[in-house]
Amino acid sequence: MRRSLTSSDEEIEQTKRALKRLRPSDSPRNWSTRVHALSLWSDPSAPALGGECAKTLAIVFDTAKAADLYPGAPIYRVTRFGIMLDRADPKVEGFGDSHPDYTLSLLARLGVESDRRVLIRGKPYSVAQMVRGSVAEFSFENDLEWTAIAYALYLPPTRSWTNKYGEVCDFDRLCEFLCTLPPFGRSCYGTHVVQALAVLYGVDAQQGMLGERTRGLLEEKIRGVVERLQGVQRPNGSWDIDWCGPGDWGKGEASTSPDIVVTGHLLEFLAMVAEHVPVDESMVRHARRFLAERLLAETDANITTHYGTLAHCGVALKSWCPEAWDHVLAEEKGRVVEPGRSNK
Repeated sequence: MRRSLTSSDEEIEQTKRALKRLRPSDSPRNWSTRVHALSLWSDPSAPALGGECAKTLAIVFDTAKAADLYPGAPIYRVTRFGIMLDRADPKVEGFGDSHPDYTLSLLARLGVESDRRVLIRGKPYSVAQMVRGSVAEFSFENDLEWTAIAYALYLPPTRSWTNKYGEVCDFDRLCEFLCTLPPFGRSCYGTHVVQALAVLYGVDAQQGMLGERTRGLLEEKIRGVVERLQGVQRPNGSWDIDWCGPGDWGKGEASTSPDIVVTGHLLEFLAMVAEHVPVDESMVRHARRFLAERLLAETDANITTHYGTLAHCGVALKSWCPEAWDHVLAEEKGRVVEPGRSNK
């Protein structure tokens, strides 16, 4: 699913400098900051950078280590069905998933195996039991954007699942639900919905977990979004909250500017889209420049405050300019790569 985009030396240098603005601070307490940093800086082609990514994974997989940073947090709930990472709780500062299955979906995208051990108060469990815990609580009343990603990457070749109430669901029904879900009121202006659809489409191409009709509906939806993005891109390369059409967003996101939220997530989505779906390179290049320029202009304080949102911008830049990411990796390791060359 990896796409390529030829980049000039100037574009590589600009993107590299923008990515370096997102180097995580030491020992961030906020869980959202930690896991978003992990999504950007834990690269499968290189060891975890610094120590923070490794520390975050250690906290996920061992409650004894998590308790040192989040005293009083239960970390995991253990049920007869499986285990579940605790949701955000105002009583425990900084800890908890803001959305159901967010951390689980990230582990899936990082390629963490389902048999990876999870120690809960010294007793061994596994990531597979996290999946089972999620399945038990599955409901269409939940935010399913992250659940869909986790299930697509962990459940196949199984195509259906049963929650603790005996209700059966499958990937066709889940996919159809997401395809018809109104984006208004969804997190990050509805952009996580199309990201989930892109993952489902990519996994289906390998696993064949969808029926023919659903597969056609999904491809039509993804192609429609890509075509629409080309038509509504703003002159400066960004997309705003009207990317999916006019609608009532209410108070919007309690975050940084909507244009950088939307553009970062949508450029990340475009990198996830299967290669046979045409994506206009000039559209991507324009959006990439907008993100790089905005990141370079952000204050350190704003990057710290809105790190979760801005990390999505970093993932998008990393995906569409791998040469710049190679340079960042090389500098982190104390080596310098010649301009225009990759260290792979």
